[in-house]
Amino acid sequence: MPHGAPIELTLYGPDDDVIAEYSRAVVPWKILKRAVRLSKTLNETDLTEDDLDSLAQLVVDFYGNAFDLEALEDGADVAELLTVLQAIVAKASAITPAENPTTG
Repeated sequence: MPHGAPIELTLYGPDDDVIAEYSRAVVPWKILKRAVRLSKTLNETDLTEDDLDSLAQLVVDFYGNAFDLEALEDGADVAELLTVLQAIVAKASAITPAENPTTG
C-alpha cells in the first residue's frame, strides 16, 4: 500500500544555509494520535511556549530522533514545524472513511 508523499523538514544554519533535510512517508499510529490531539489544542495565531515545546518534541519523535531538540530549536523554521503537523493530521483525514452518500 502506498504511503503517499513524504513529509519533509529542513534544518538551517545561522546564515540560513541548509544543514540537513529529513523526509518520512510513514506516520506511526502513536505519532498520528499525538498530532491530532495537539492540533486540536493549538491556536496558530497565539502559540504558547508549551505549544511550541509540544510541537518540537512531536517533530523530533516523528523523525525518529534523527536530531535533538536543541538542533531543532536552533535550525527549524516554525512555519515548517506547523506544516509537518498539518501534514501528519492530513494523513488522518485521508484514512478516515468518507460519509456514505446514501445514508445522508
